[in-house]
Amino acid sequence: MKHLLSAALLGVMALAGCDSDGSQREMFESIFKRDEAKVDPALTAKVQRLGLAGQPIIVASIEAENRAGLLVREVQRGRESTYISEGGVSISFRSGVLVATRGMGGDLMGADVATLERYLRTGGAGAASRSHAYLDGDEQIQKHQFSCQVASRGSRQIAIDEKSYATKLIEEKCSGSGFAFENLYWLDRRGEILQSRQWMGPALGSLAFRKVLR
Repeated sequence: MKHLLSAALLGVMALAGCDSDGSQREMFESIFKRDEAKVDPALTAKVQRLGLAGQPIIVASIEAENRAGLLVREVQRGRESTYISEGGVSISFRSGVLVATRGMGGDLMGADVATLERYLRTGGAGAASRSHAYLDGDEQIQKHQFSCQVASRGSRQIAIDEKSYATKLIEEKCSGSGFAFENLYWLDRRGEILQSRQWMGPALGSLAFRKVLR
C-alpha cells in the first residue's frame, strides 16, 4: 500500500508541474496541514479508519505551492462525492469534476458544471458554461460566470501505480470575470476520470488530482 501511495504522489506532483523531492518525504502527512496543534485526533482516526475500510483515496496537489497529500472519500451521494484529509480539508466532486472546497482558504463554495458533466458523460464537445461561487471580503457570496469550449485531445496512455491505462484526454478552456484557465480530464474506457487538472479559483489556481488504484 505504501508503494502505491508513493507512486501516486509522484505522479500527481508531475501532473501539476511540481518538484516532488521534498514532498515525497512528507507523503504521509495530511494534505495542506496548517498547524500541528490544531489537528483533531478524532478526524485523524476517522480518515485512517475510512482508508483501512477500503474507501477510495486520491492524491491532490496545489500547482502553485508545491504541496500535495492524500484525501479519502467520506461520503458518496449519487454522482457527488466528498473527500477529506487529516488536516481538515474537504474537496467535493460531481462525476469527478471539482465543485467545492473547504478549509483551503479562498474556497470554492460551489460550482455549476452541468454542461461539462453532460459532455464528459456523452463524449460530446462544444460550447459550455460554468459558474463558481466564492465569499467576498464581507462574507457574501459572489458568483463568477465563465464561457468555455470543451474538446478532445485524443487518446493518451497514462501510468498509475506502474500500470498503463488507456484514456481519452478532454480539455476545457474557460474565460470570464477577468480570468482564463484550462482544465484537463483523463477518462478511462468507462468514462471515469482517473486524473485531472482543475482550476479552483483565483486564490490557489489549479489543483491536480489522481486516483490511487488499489
